[in-house]
Amino acid sequence: MIRKIVSNGRIGVARGALDAALALDIPHGGWGLPATVRVDEPLPEKYNLREMKTKSNTRCIERNVLETDGTLILTFADEMPEEALAARKSADKHHLPWILINLEKTGTFQAAQDIHEWLKEKEIHVIHVVGATEGTMKKRADKTTSSLLEAVYYLGLIESNMTATSRPITDDGMQPPASIDDIVTLLLTEMSLKDRVIVANMKEDQLELLWPTLGRHIQIRLEHWRQSAQSVSALEKIEEEAAGTNDISTLIIKKVWEKLRITHRLRIVD
Repeated sequence: MIRKIVSNGRIGVARGALDAALALDIPHGGWGLPATVRVDEPLPEKYNLREMKTKSNTRCIERNVLETDGTLILTFADEMPEEALAARKSADKHHLPWILINLEKTGTFQAAQDIHEWLKEKEIHVIHVVGATEGTMKKRADKTTSSLLEAVYYLGLIESNMTATSRPITDDGMQPPASIDDIVTLLLTEMSLKDRVIVANMKEDQLELLWPTLGRHIQIRLEHWRQSAQSVSALEKIEEEAAGTNDISTLIIKKVWEKLRITHRLRIVD
């Protein structure tokens, strides 16, 4: 799971990585070129970067590679940018892990899952991020990188902390839910405070990240209720209430999120 994000702060992928750290309120840092030799616009003071006394961006990249657990390289084309090539070369030189994600070919959700699995496999917590810094993709790269890293971070939190989804079904004898709101209320009572804060801080387009955990849990609960004679009529009403939606679980997740956005949108504490 990501605990710190490092980059050289250049506009594009590297700047987007720092923006993700600020949005998630997790540590960030990195080495960059002195202001006198930077080719980008002045670096805002909100970024906690250190200037390296050099004119070589490659040296800054190598230092960032060395001071992190692994390097994430993000591209938007088959051809790798100069900084990405330098990062890969440094990582290979020092026998440190790296992963390349081409976002022109890989969707954001799949990319987030791939990065999440790589972080787990390599036991990476401090990540160096590098990639596109030139051309028309710079602004796109900023926002896309920030959203992607936020998604990766939430995948780690969800997998580690979504306690409600790992509990056995123990509602035999309970009054079956009569509406979607009843199901939402039940789920909220089962979720820990940290679970609620995690979901509340997610963006709507990140809710699909909850499918492997909370979504699956909801499906299991619905199937459990379908097997109960006293729940059949209630579930028929719930399905009527959800008419017009592609999936009841998706609708329930969104309603859980909407409630938590009002009551539990706080800073996340690891």
